[in-house]
Amino acid sequence: MRVILKPVGLVCVLVAFVALTFLAVRQSRMVDGKKEQTVTSAPGTQSVGADLVNAGFEEKYVPVQPFSQEGVVSGVVAAPWVDDSSWAQVVVDYSQDSDNPHEGKSCQKVVVTEVSTVKEARVQFVQELNLALNKSHRASCWIRADRTTEIDIALRQKPWPYRYYGVNKVKIGNQWKKIEVSGTPSLAGTTFLMLKISKPVTFWVDDAKVSQ
Repeated sequence: MRVILKPVGLVCVLVAFVALTFLAVRQSRMVDGKKEQTVTSAPGTQSVGADLVNAGFEEKYVPVQPFSQEGVVSGVVAAPWVDDSSWAQVVVDYSQDSDNPHEGKSCQKVVVTEVSTVKEARVQFVQELNLALNKSHRASCWIRADRTTEIDIALRQKPWPYRYYGVNKVKIGNQWKKIEVSGTPSLAGTTFLMLKISKPVTFWVDDAKVSQ
């Protein structure tokens, strides 16, 4: 006896085959009675750790990426350090400088030429960290400027409500100076190690560190 499959019958067979294949694959993803979790990550991103990366501001430097058109932000930053001030009415340029680093071959140069007096505008230079909650951390870096001024070093919650775990306003000048801040992350989300300034100035930063 010959079995002739009509088009409708053929479609039914194909649908059944696909369904059985799907069930087989799904079953193979069961481990000890629990479904295997699929991990995905956004292209071009990397996981954030508890340790500073490129703390000596050597390599590599990448073009700064503004996330808003409010500010004028340009130049290159020592990845994964980033600018976090394009939301404000500021003009700032970043560059790699090898003329007078604190140690090593280079440091980060930041030229702030304009900071608006409205909306608490300021230049913020940051690195995102995944610090342990409810544990005290100390952060430091070496910094100098082209004039005597004040700058804040801070540990701040990255997401809203932007809680500051620690902030220290420090006077700096044309000699390298170590500045420090301590804080205890206590809320969900990652933490910024942040340098922020609200006055036009040129400053250099090198040899950052974070420890418990």
